[in-house]
Amino acid sequence: MKGRPWTIYIDEKMLAVIKQVAKVKKVSVSNIVRMALERFLEEENRRQARQKFLEWLKNQEITQDRKEYLLQAWEEYQEKERGKGRDFLEVFK
Repeated sequence: MKGRPWTIYIDEKMLAVIKQVAKVKKVSVSNIVRMALERFLEEENRRQARQKFLEWLKNQEITQDRKEYLLQAWEEYQEKERGKGRDFLEVFK
């Protein structure tokens, strides 16, 4: 993968673990760090999207049962559909 070089500082213990994982997986240390960053950013994106959804849900004038149903639907969407290019409303009409 082509990318821009970037320097970070990691303590020796963490670097040793990263090197060991890279060796076991037969990939570069850079690849391990890149994968970890991708996972972190994906999770952060999910967390922010959930927070926005909860704010939206809180402001809806619907029954508590309906809110609970929509929250469950949102969680299912996050697990199964997100990343497939399908919008939440497309999945749960």
